[in-house]
Amino acid sequence: CNNGQAISVGGTSAAAPLWAGFMALVNQQGASKGKPRVGFVNPLLYAIGEGGSYSADFHDITVGSTGFNAMGGYDLTTGWGSPAGQHTINDLTGAGAAASFTLAGSATSVSLRQGTTSAATTTLTLTPQNGFTGNVSLAATGLPSGVTASFSPAQAVVSGTSPVTVTLSLVAGSAAPAGTYPVTVTALSGSLSSTASLSVTVVVPSFTLTASSTSLTLPQSGAVTSTLAVGAVNGFAGSVALSVGTLPAGITAAFSPATATTTSTLTLHATSTAAAGSYSVVVNGVSGSLHATAAVSLVVTAPSFNLAFTPLSLAVPRGGSAAGLATITPVNGFTGTVSFTVSGLPAGVTAQFGAASAAGNTIASGSGVAVNFTASATAVAGSYPVVLTGISGALVQTAKATVVIAVPASTASFVNLAPEYNVLAIASDGVAFSGVGIDGGANGLTEAYSATLLGGQQTIAGTTFYFGPAGLLDAVSGKTVTLPAGQFSALKILATGVNGAQAQQSFKVTYTDGTSTTIVQGLSDWFTPSSFAGETRAITMAHRDTGTGLIDNRTFYLYEYSLTLNPAKTVASVILPASRNVVVLAATLTK
Repeated sequence: CNNGQAISVGGTSAAAPLWAGFMALVNQQGASKGKPRVGFVNPLLYAIGEGGSYSADFHDITVGSTGFNAMGGYDLTTGWGSPAGQHTINDLTGAGAAASFTLAGSATSVSLRQGTTSAATTTLTLTPQNGFTGNVSLAATGLPSGVTASFSPAQAVVSGTSPVTVTLSLVAGSAAPAGTYPVTVTALSGSLSSTASLSVTVVVPSFTLTASSTSLTLPQSGAVTSTLAVGAVNGFAGSVALSVGTLPAGITAAFSPATATTTSTLTLHATSTAAAGSYSVVVNGVSGSLHATAAVSLVVTAPSFNLAFTPLSLAVPRGGSAAGLATITPVNGFTGTVSFTVSGLPAGVTAQFGAASAAGNTIASGSGVAVNFTASATAVAGSYPVVLTGISGALVQTAKATVVIAVPASTASFVNLAPEYNVLAIASDGVAFSGVGIDGGANGLTEAYSATLLGGQQTIAGTTFYFGPAGLLDAVSGKTVTLPAGQFSALKILATGVNGAQAQQSFKVTYTDGTSTTIVQGLSDWFTPSSFAGETRAITMAHRDTGTGLIDNRTFYLYEYSLTLNPAKTVASVILPASRNVVVLAATLTK
């Protein structure tokens, strides 16, 4: 009414204030029951209109026309109709809603290992709605064959307002196919139901096989190893039986252990007749129906040796001798015996090996055999290419060198120290050597002059000196040295003191008439010059060699001394100082 007057209204002029006031009543009742406000109401109205309480909640207008004809239920004339009052309010606030429950999962996906008895689990939650009370059973559909599901408890008792949790356990048998499957879990209680979706993935446990060394070198008559690692995939926990594919003739394989859970050592053996070459070895790992492989590249090598000669150019004085070093280096486990020959020598020149042959298994890399060249007094001066040959069965190796026959000046005569060599004083750079070295091992080390810096000979102030072979006995200490017969005014030597300066050292020269001359001379240490009278720093070197093949980059010296003789007498010998700390490397007599 309008101030006591009845009027007619329609459209939104009637609907808007009607529903505004009506929704105020709905929210008032909901608030009194501790429920949230009803917001967007359309979904609720349509649910009532399509439900069984429609006739109690709405006044359905079935007659009339606004251009559209009214009809039962929803129409374009009045929609669902007008609200019926308290019954509608009750339904909108849930006061009259039916009791039910909801089902929700704690996870949306779960992964299972094929063939394991251990179950994968996930938690499901049943939440009562509108005071639901009752027993709820659960079931899973969409599982692949071989996968079983169980629920704990098998039937849940839901009551009041408290949620109830249920554990779903899934087990994949050995025949369960790998893949991802959509699974629906349904909760049932009478005519009520609720569902939850779950993605189930079945994985197949497997393994990988990896070799620690994928490229191996195997010498004939030798062995080589590689570690194989079993890698677990998708929880694999089995044992793996190992084997190899086809191997070349003469090659055998062994595993330790033959069945592995983590690692195994593969050992490959080669006989002496195994053919040299490159091969591919396939390692197989089997565990039940599972199979994995690892590829190894194998190179079978034949034992051999290398032959080298130092120095490349060797000066041999006519009427004297000089020595070089033939070095054997075993290759690929060579253990044979090597015999030596030399060719290309001129007339009047001979070569003698320190050993007729050498066994490769007793010679360390960088060691070898001395080769002493002797030139007669009639040997023709000049340079001659020679070839050293090493033979071991079918193996033949050669090394080239040049022998230079030198004619001493008419005023000088070479002193051959070789028969008395007792000190290793010269070594090749980077090549290990054995023995105590020039200083007698007094400091616990093995040291020597560098053959690279000294060379085979040195000319000092017009006097030529010749050195012995590197890496072998090549100097003299404390010995009596025979001198070439003749009348000379001086004996010139290249020498040094070791383990400190050596003062007041006596050199005694004997003559053929039984008399002698004694010369007292001080010798500086090869590292620390003392500048004794009669001493000259003949050769200054930037480093020395150690027995381990390393280079000591400090400055070292070799000194020249001139011992005055009686020129009217014929020399016979020189008696060197009786001290291991005085070392003579070369000597020449001059007139």
